[in-house]
Amino acid sequence: MRTQKELRELRPEDYHLITQEDLGAYPHMVRWFNPRLLTKLLLQVIVSKLFGQYADRRLIHAALDNAPDKEFLDRADVVSNMGEDDEGAIWIDFVSDLGDGFDATYAIASLIGRDRLEVPGCATPLPRGSALIMGGDEVYPLASRWNYILRMRHPYSFAYPDPDPNQKKKRPLVFAVSGNHDWYDGLDVFLALFCRTKATPLGNWRTSQRRSYFAFQVRPDWWIWGIDIALTENMDQPQADYFHLIAEKMPDHARLILCTAAPGWYDEKAESYRCLGYAAWIAENAKKDIKIVCLLSGDTHHYARYTSTFGTQFITSGGGGAYLSGTHDLKKELPVTWLRQGQVHLKLGSKTSAQPGAALEDACYPSKCTSYRNLWRNLQFSFLNWDFSLFLGFVFWLMGYALLLRPELDTLILTFLILWAGFGAYNYYHDGLKGAVVAVFNAGAQWYALTKLTEWFAQFNAGILSDLPPSWGWFGLFGVEMVSAGGLVSGTIFGLYLALSCSVFGINNNDAFSAIRRNSHRHFLRMRIAGDLTIYPIKLDRIPRRKEWRKNTAPNAHPLFTAELTPELIEDPIVIDPQTVKSVREIESESATYRLP
Repeated sequence: MRTQKELRELRPEDYHLITQEDLGAYPHMVRWFNPRLLTKLLLQVIVSKLFGQYADRRLIHAALDNAPDKEFLDRADVVSNMGEDDEGAIWIDFVSDLGDGFDATYAIASLIGRDRLEVPGCATPLPRGSALIMGGDEVYPLASRWNYILRMRHPYSFAYPDPDPNQKKKRPLVFAVSGNHDWYDGLDVFLALFCRTKATPLGNWRTSQRRSYFAFQVRPDWWIWGIDIALTENMDQPQADYFHLIAEKMPDHARLILCTAAPGWYDEKAESYRCLGYAAWIAENAKKDIKIVCLLSGDTHHYARYTSTFGTQFITSGGGGAYLSGTHDLKKELPVTWLRQGQVHLKLGSKTSAQPGAALEDACYPSKCTSYRNLWRNLQFSFLNWDFSLFLGFVFWLMGYALLLRPELDTLILTFLILWAGFGAYNYYHDGLKGAVVAVFNAGAQWYALTKLTEWFAQFNAGILSDLPPSWGWFGLFGVEMVSAGGLVSGTIFGLYLALSCSVFGINNNDAFSAIRRNSHRHFLRMRIAGDLTIYPIKLDRIPRRKEWRKNTAPNAHPLFTAELTPELIEDPIVIDPQTVKSVREIESESATYRLP
C-alpha cells in the first residue's frame, strides 16, 4: 500500500496505477475536536481576522490581471463550450462543501462524473453537466497543497479521469467559488489551482476562471455569477467593477443564477447577506430588467429551499462531502430586505406529495426528524472524539489535584470560574452573549462531576497508597484515573450539553453536528437550462465504506473505483419559469398600478 506522501506525488497519468489497497491511505472524515487541529484553526482564525483585511489577495490578483474590458467579456463567453442535449438544453452541476473525507467526496464526485445518471422519478437519464460549479470550501479542514490533492483533486480525477490529456477537444468546465476554508492560507492554493492563465485539468474537467469570482454565459439569455465574499464577507472594488462591466453587457431581460459561499438569507444582519445584496443590486442597477431566477449557496451542509413572492428561489446546497449539518432549526419564514422591495418573507418550500391529503414535508434534507435524531449521537461523544475527551480528562486531573491539595471554598469557586471561562469564551465566539450564558450549565455540570470524581478517587486511593498527597504516587495514580474515567464522564457531559444547547437554545449547531461525524446524507444539484430552469436535487443516503470500493477493470471506463450507489431525488424537480420571476422594475410598476385611485 502506498503512503500519503507517495500518493500525492503521483502524476495524473499514473492515477490508474492506484490500487484498492492504496485507498486505505486516503484521509477519513476530519476530527474537528482534535485538540491539535483546534489549535491550528484558532491560530488561522486569529491571523485571518487580524491581517486578512489588510492583505486582501483579491486586490493583488486583480492588479496583476490588468486585462482590457473586451478580454473579460471574451472569458465570460463560454457558450460554444456548452454542449446541448437533443432538446437544445444546457446542463450544469452544482456541488459545495466537498474535500472532507475521501469516501463521501468521492461518492458524490463519481455520481457527478457519470455520462448519464439514472435517478428514480426521472423519465430519462440525466446527462452530465457541461460545466461543474463548486460552491465554496473545496477542501477541509485547512487549505494546503496536500489537502487539495488528497481530499479534492484525487477524488474528482478518479471519478471522471481524462482518457487522453494530449487530445485537443472540448471538455466540461469547472468554476469554483472560494469559501472561508479556502481562504485560510490567503487563497494561495485556490488561485494556483482554479485561476491560472492556462486551463488546469481536474480529471476531465478544465478550469476557466482567472479570478476568485467569475461570470459566464450559458445561453444568450442565461448567465451565472459566482461572487467571492472572502473572510471579511465584503466585495472588493475590482470585483464590483468586474460585475458592473458584465451587467452592462448582458442583454435586456437576461436571466441570472447567483452563486455565493454563504446563505446570507438565514440572517439578513450578516455581512455575507449585505455582500450578496450588493451583487444583486449591481445586476438590478444595470436597468435591463435582469431577473435573478435563483440563488445558490453552500457553507451550511444540508439542503434547504426557500421561496419568495417574486419568484426567485433561495437554495442552500452544501452536501458535497463535509460533515452533516442540522435542519431541525430551519425557520418556516425568513424576513429579509431585498433590493428596493423593502422587507419580504422567504418561506421554506414544501415537497410535493403524490398522496391526496397527505401532509407536505418541508423542502429540506435530511428531514427535520432525522436531523433531530442525529443530535443524540452526541451521547457517544467520548468515543467519537476520544482525543478531546482525553484532553478534558487531563484538565480534570490538574484541577482535581488542586482540590486535593487545597479543599477550600476559594479553590472550589476558582475551578468553577476557570471551567466557565473556558467553555464560555468558546461559546461567546460562536454565539455571542447568549452562548456564554448558556455555557454556565455546561460548566456547572462539569464542575459537579469534577468534585465528585475527586472525592471518590481520593477515598479509593487512600486504601491503596500509604503516603498522602502531595506525592508522586498520588499524582500518577490520580492522573490515570482522572484522564481515563474523568475524560469519559467529562466527554459525555459535553456531548449531552451540545445536544441540549442545540435543540433547546439553538446554539452550537456546527459543533453538535461536526462532533458526530455522520458519513451519510450527501447531495448535489443538477440543473437543466432551456427556456426555463429545472433543478434536480440528487441525494445519496448511504456512503459506501472504504472497503466496498472496487477497482474498475473495464477498459477506458470511469470512475476508477466503483461501489453500489443509489441516488434519489430529494424532492420533485424544481421548475422555475423565468416569466414568473419579477424584476424590481416590474414589481415597482405593479405597485404603482395598485396605488391608482
